Amino acid sequence: ASSAGASSAGASSAGASSAGASSAGASSAGAANASSLALILVSLAINILYLFTSTKTLQNICKYWIVLNNKVLSYVCNINYEISGNEHLPNEPCIIIANHQGPWESLFVQTLKIPSSSIIKKNLTLIPFFGWGLAALKPIRINRETKLSSLKKVVSKSVNRLKNGSTVIKFPEGTRNSAD
Repeated sequence: ASSAGASSAGASSAGASSAGASSAGASSAGAANASSLALILVSLAINILYLFTSTKTLQNICKYWIVLNNKVLSYVCNINYEISGNEHLPNEPCIIIANHQGPWESLFVQTLKIPSSSIIKKNLTLIPFFGWGLAALKPIRINRETKLSSLKKVVSKSVNRLKNGSTVIKFPEGTRNSAD
């Protein structure tokens, strides 16, 4: 398996934070409510489809939902992004390392290679609807309280996922950090 950094193979957003900050008032709250409702509905759909389809199919459904969200954000909020370095991603399963700056790249990086397994905090899968849908996508769940056993689990499960044809996605910071 090879490794590709998201900074060279991923996406960079142009003006995402400043464009989002310029919207205010009721329209912003309405958009947030609509976005939350959409996330719950997609999560429910993933949970139901989980019973009838493969993880790869579920991940492709999520990919199309994420791409649709990006198009809506571009149209409605004038938030645009540019993808560069895709040619550095190998065709075979690999490890993608990305900087965790916010929720956008957490979702978008999932669209780069399918099937994939993200390394996530176990607690995220406990969030009603969203977490259950996330769990259906077969991430590698870790408990941050047990660092050594979690590290062993990440290595073991990552090797297994790579051998079985799945890319592994890791945000080494563990939490969102500024790009500065």
